[in-house]
Amino acid sequence: MKEQVKILAGLSEQQWSVVLEFLESSGRPKTGTEKLEPSGLPRETFSQTLAFLMGLSTTFDSPDEATQVALEAAEPALRLLVAERLAKALSSPFLEVVAKGTHLGKFHQRFFFESEIVTDLRPVFGGDENLEPAIWLVSHVLKLTVLEDGTLKEIFVGLEPRDLDNLAAKIDRAYKKQDKLRRIFKMEGGKADG
Repeated sequence: MKEQVKILAGLSEQQWSVVLEFLESSGRPKTGTEKLEPSGLPRETFSQTLAFLMGLSTTFDSPDEATQVALEAAEPALRLLVAERLAKALSSPFLEVVAKGTHLGKFHQRFFFESEIVTDLRPVFGGDENLEPAIWLVSHVLKLTVLEDGTLKEIFVGLEPRDLDNLAAKIDRAYKKQDKLRRIFKMEGGKADG
C-alpha cells in the first residue's frame, strides 16, 4: 500500500484533476483518454490510481476507515495531501456505486470507457504475376477501452460492413428501450438518471 499511496501523492494537480474528473463523471468521462497525455498522466499510472481507489472503497466499510489505513502507510510529509485527495475521491458517486455494487454482488466485470472504429481498405491479390489487387475489401476494427479491476484494457473486434448495420440497430433499440423506461419511471413519480 505504501507504493500506491506514494503514486497518489506524486500526481501533479493537473494529473489529479484528470482522475477526479473521471470519478466525478461516474466513471464515464465525456473526453476519454485524450486528457491523459496532455496532463502527463501515463495510462498505467491512471489505471494503478483507479485500482487503488477502487480497492479502498470496496475493502473498507467506510471512507474514513479506508483513509485511516492509507494514512498509516503514508510518509508523514505526505499525509495531509493524501487525506485531502482521499476525502474527495472516496466520496465520489462512482466509487460509492462501485462499493455498493461490489457488496451487493451486482458489480459489472467491466465498465465502458471509450470506443473508436478504424476503417481500412485492404487489397486482395490474385495469383497473377503483375501483383495488381484482384479486389478491395473494406474492413473495420472496433476498439473498446474498458475499465476492469481498476485497469484500462483494450479489446479489438473485427467488423464487416454489415456488422455496422447490426450494431447501429442494437444501439438504436437500446435508446428506444431507455426512453420507454424513463417515461414509465416518470409516470410512477420517479426520477431517472443517465
